[in-house]
Amino acid sequence: MKKILLILIIMALGSPFILSLDNADVVGIWNCKTDTEQSLDFKLTLFEKNGRLFGKYNTENQEMILHYIRILNDELRFQTEARGLKIKYRATVEDNKINGSISTKDLVVEFSGTKLQPEDKNSPSAPAIPMGGGNIPKSGE
Repeated sequence: MKKILLILIIMALGSPFILSLDNADVVGIWNCKTDTEQSLDFKLTLFEKNGRLFGKYNTENQEMILHYIRILNDELRFQTEARGLKIKYRATVEDNKINGSISTKDLVVEFSGTKLQPEDKNSPSAPAIPMGGGNIPKSGE
């Protein structure tokens, strides 16, 4: 009986349903928006190099480097700084959705977003690129 229980526990721990968040889940470009009356649209760009996460935060008027990017307890966490004010971000990621909070010493704001999907190079909407470096014929030729 103990052997069966041990086997079931090992199988459950190896189950894909129990996988935790990792770098590959968060890498990409995320279009986000604060959930406030005057919402702020922003973009998070996250990439991995040598096992470490790097990224930046962009709005229409501003770009900031993300600091202390890590995944802790299945939560994406990072910081930015603006005019000496530390801004902390915490988010959960599921598939192509991100939901979280932005906090300062005195304020907490919720945000949500979706991950941009890379364009499929073989899709019919992608422009054809001629191979071999030849000239592209003009229409009517």
